[in-house]
Amino acid sequence: MYNTKLTDLVANAQADAQAPLANGGYMRWYDGTQPATGGAAITTQNKVAELRFGTPAFGAAASGIIAANAITPDPAAIGGTVSWFRIFQADGTSSLWDGSIGVKDSPNAGDHYDIELNSVIIPAGVECGLTAFTHTVAK
Repeated sequence: MYNTKLTDLVANAQADAQAPLANGGYMRWYDGTQPATGGAAITTQNKVAELRFGTPAFGAAASGIIAANAITPDPAAIGGTVSWFRIFQADGTSSLWDGSIGVKDSPNAGDHYDIELNSVIIPAGVECGLTAFTHTVAK
């Protein structure tokens, strides 16, 4: 059984090393099943929206948490039902990490998502964005 516990010093160092990789990068929202790993191929999943990180993408880490600076919304989403996201570097092809998207205050007890929305149904042509986004290095 693994039982590694990171200190804030180490978690912050990892988060601060990860953050600049997203500078000028993309957060793409997809439908379908999230791949098993962050680098796995996107196959039958469809892109629903694409948001853009600024440079720098994140502020300095605190307690292993990095908070995104302003993220440019997608002015006209493709539309669909989102279930997961992937973050890419500025080249748009090098994947960094994935996460889940779900309904805030889901009726399913214990459901927690990396991004929680009021609705996972994104209409086509609407502006789609986030007011805040954080990433946590597990301690």
